[in-house]
Amino acid sequence: MINLVSNDGAKLENSFEILTVFIGPLQLTSLTWIVWTHFGASSVCGLVTIVLLGLGQSYMGKIGSEFRAQVSAASCRRVKLVTQIVTAIRTIKMYAWEVPFTKLIGDARR
Repeated sequence: MINLVSNDGAKLENSFEILTVFIGPLQLTSLTWIVWTHFGASSVCGLVTIVLLGLGQSYMGKIGSEFRAQVSAASCRRVKLVTQIVTAIRTIKMYAWEVPFTKLIGDARR
């Protein structure tokens, strides 16, 4: 259940990232104009720095997203395995098969 909520929360968080596609260029354009009027041609260095940092952040976000997908897949496998184990234990206890399974496990260990 927690895993599902976490995944849904991540999808909701990612849905707001579409706003940066529209707001980012608007902010960059207005910032460039303001800085250009105050500092002139030397503001190009700052603009290039901002663009490079944005590209680096985008790249790191992509790597983080791929890592999060791998972690999510691993945790889903773990949860599924634990659920199967608990179900198997319940079945063994429900049918009172503990003694025969204990004997089988003991034989397998030898």
